[in-house]
Amino acid sequence: MAIFRLDAAAFARIDCRYIEFISWSIVNDGDDVFDCLVHVYNNGTLFYETLQEMEARKQIDLPPLAPNYAPFSLLIVTNYSTHKPMRIKAVLHNKGTLIATLTEKDFDRLD
Repeated sequence: MAIFRLDAAAFARIDCRYIEFISWSIVNDGDDVFDCLVHVYNNGTLFYETLQEMEARKQIDLPPLAPNYAPFSLLIVTNYSTHKPMRIKAVLHNKGTLIATLTEKDFDRLD
């Protein structure tokens, strides 16, 4: 199992006070198919959940998230043994302006 987690809070490394919405995608760069469970928490409350089958060499664009400057957490759990085939891209916006692009390297990872 591979787990990815990204947290945003006021005055944290990723400061939610500047994040209005997020556009994001997940890519399976490997040759194997696996499942991916996605949870998004806003102010500690689960507000988005999906289970995706990650086909080999495919990208899934997830619906935009709108934390509207509140603390949030993105949690992605796979049933694959390593994080290596996963690519994650999260584009952070404030009032329509791109403020940062994050990748799987910016997430906390656990294999």
